[in-house]
Parts: sequence; structure tokens; C-alpha cells
Amino acid sequence: FVFAKIIQTSPSTIFHSPSKSATTLMNRINEITNRKQWDDTNPASPKRIRRTGGFGHGIGQSTNVPLKRGMDHVEILELIRLGQDIHRQKCRENQRRFRKKQNDWIADMEKINEQLRVEVNTLRKRHQTVTSKILGENNIWVVVTQFFRLFRHGLALGPNQTTDFNQQMDFIEESMTPDVATNVGFGPESMISSWRFLQWFDDVYVELEGLRGGDTVLTAITKTNATITTETLRNLFPRELNSEQGSCSAIADGLIGKRVVLHGSTDFIWDRTSGRVVSVLAQSNMLTPMLHLLGNLEDVSGVFENALIRINCQAK
Repeated sequence: FVFAKIIQTSPSTIFHSPSKSATTLMNRINEITNRKQWDDTNPASPKRIRRTGGFGHGIGQSTNVPLKRGMDHVEILELIRLGQDIHRQKCRENQRRFRKKQNDWIADMEKINEQLRVEVNTLRKRHQTVTSKILGENNIWVVVTQFFRLFRHGLALGPNQTTDFNQQMDFIEESMTPDVATNVGFGPESMISSWRFLQWFDDVYVELEGLRGGDTVLTAITKTNATITTETLRNLFPRELNSEQGSCSAIADGLIGKRVVLHGSTDFIWDRTSGRVVSVLAQSNMLTPMLHLLGNLEDVSGVFENALIRINCQAK
């Protein structure tokens, strides 16, 4: 039945696009099939004579010699070989089409990557041109953006942060007037003092969320993330620590290690004459995160009662 199926299969069924080799193979199969059919039906066929016992016994009369299946095993083996050749040829055609699709896909990806590289280089050059033009102008927008870039981790007061701290001080002196007004006083030193409370927190990150205003007054919307530590309580909320026994109150135990998010704003005033900032007033909401941690206003009030910092994050 398998061989009959192979014989009955047309070239267009075996191959989606019949090749020359496939056509040759199928012609050979048809040739063998036609010869076999002629042997089975033609009385003069030598094979038919042998199977029927010759002309002397009469045409169509069987002999005592049983017919054996596979008497034409040579033709059958050749059909098997031809079928295998067809299968191999089909596999080669499939592999060739697959490799072509793969190579075409790789070529398309390389073209797309090259186009993206060109676009990236174009955008980078455009960005550099615009940035250099903006930064070349000394205005309040540039100063405020640079300010929060330098102070995004608070004051650089670590033992290995001398260079960063010097950059912060140089920026304050260059971009702000000598008598710049802050929440705690006037001058560059007061600016440093207004940021000093953040040094008692860990993992400080000040994020500039937006700017609103004009050319002379600009408000920066900020979000400060910080972690409360034992140093935070010791330097800002000393009442919550028992210094004699070195232990913490129940409230302190609930605060240490907690992450707080302080939403706030900073108002900058610009002096066009000097081209510098003349006032920096900041505030952040510490009440909401503390209420979230402690759960009630009574405990929050007790914590800030003897604290060294107000609920707006300014020193007392």
C-alpha cells in the first residue's frame, strides 16, 4: 500500500514547486509502473508466461507453482530508493527556503539597526545643540535645575565627598547673591544649614517633579525619599531615645528603619540685574508620613513636641 501511494502521488503533491530532479524521479516511477502493468496484462509478457506456466498451459490458467509476492523485488527496491531520494530532495528544499528566510530576516534587522543608529546620532547632535544654547543662557530655569541635580542626595558631607561638597559650595556662591535669603537666615552658610537636617537620614534622594512660574519667580515641586535611623532620632527626636540606658521607646522602635516620603516645594526668586538667585525658601510635609507610621495624631504631637525640627522640615 505504501508503494502504491508513492506511485499514485503526483509531483505537484510531493513538491510545492516541482524541481527538475523531482520530475525525473516521478518519470522513472511512471516508467516502472507502466512496465509492471504491461507485464501483468500482456499475454506475451515473459513474466506473465512464467507466472501462468507458459503458452502450453493456456493463457490465464494457473500452475501448481504458487505465485510469490515480491517476485518484482528489484522494481520495489528501486521505488523505495526513489521515494527516499524524493524525501531527501524535499528536505533540502525546505532547508534552503528556511535558510533564505533566516538570511532575509537578518538582513532586514541589520538595515533597521543602521537606521536607528543614524536616528540616534541625529537626535544626540540636536540635543547637544539645544542644550548648549539653553545652558549658555544664565536664567532661573537653568540654575534651579542644576541646583537639584547637585543636591539630589542632600549635602555631600561624607568623608569621601569633599569634591562633591566643594562643587555644591561653588555653585551656591556663583549662582546666588552673598545675602541670599533662606529659611534660617542669609548667605551661603544659611543655605547649607537649611539642608543639614537631611544628613541624619539614610538613602536620601530628592527628586525634582516639576517647575512652575516665570522668569523671576519659580517654584520647584519636590519629593524627598529618606530612611529613618537611630541617628535621625538622636539628632532630631532625642526624646524618643533614652540616652542613659541606650534603649529606644516603643515609638522609636516603630520608626527606625522606616522609609518616608516628604512632598514639598521650594520658591526661588531671581534678580535680573545681578543674574543671581536672591531668595530660596523651602518647605516639606513631614506630618503626613509620620502620621502614616504612628497611626494617630497624639503620638505624632508627642514626637514633635520636643523635637529639634518642625513638621515643615525646618530647624527650630
